[in-house]
Amino acid sequence: FRVYLGYWAALLLLVAVYALSGNLGKLPAEHAVGSILLLHIGLEDNWLATAWSLPYELYFYICVALLCALLPQKQRGFALVGLFLMLAAWTVWCAVRLPQLVAQNAQPLLFLATPMGLQFLVGALVARYQKYLPTDPRRIAATAAGVCAVGMVLATAGFSWGTTGSLYDQILVYRAISFGWVGVGFLLAALAASMLKLRANV
Repeated sequence: FRVYLGYWAALLLLVAVYALSGNLGKLPAEHAVGSILLLHIGLEDNWLATAWSLPYELYFYICVALLCALLPQKQRGFALVGLFLMLAAWTVWCAVRLPQLVAQNAQPLLFLATPMGLQFLVGALVARYQKYLPTDPRRIAATAAGVCAVGMVLATAGFSWGTTGSLYDQILVYRAISFGWVGVGFLLAALAASMLKLRANV
């Protein structure tokens, strides 16, 4: 409810502004339920356009909550890996076998295999396995440098690939396999920075 309470306050303010200005009819009635319950992932499908990212956050919370509720702690990391691989495989299969639907962002189970959701899972995987990183101050710096280097390579490659065509910022799957890696790369760079901070405090 933390997400909903803050969002509903902002949405109520938006509706009030439209109503007081006499423009309430400009809010599409067919998007009412989806906008209130955060069911839409498209900018044009939400009354409050900037709410497009909140369904992804809820999706992430649901996935992690189910893993925690259904599996013992030792199995959760493997389950996260399995879930990520299954969703990534489904997304790739759709790109290969259903290119027309992918081009329209209309492939089956788009929300379940959403590229943004996959990036949330990558973040969960990093958090889950971060405890296995070295704690010896003599090894932390070298490991952090390696993690940062991998992150920068992924970010540079993703950005370079994503700017080769106009489809990469319009089609969700293409965005995931290009600009999505930019996000993963910066996540690894942030992880490297946190490792160096840990080293400084040791």
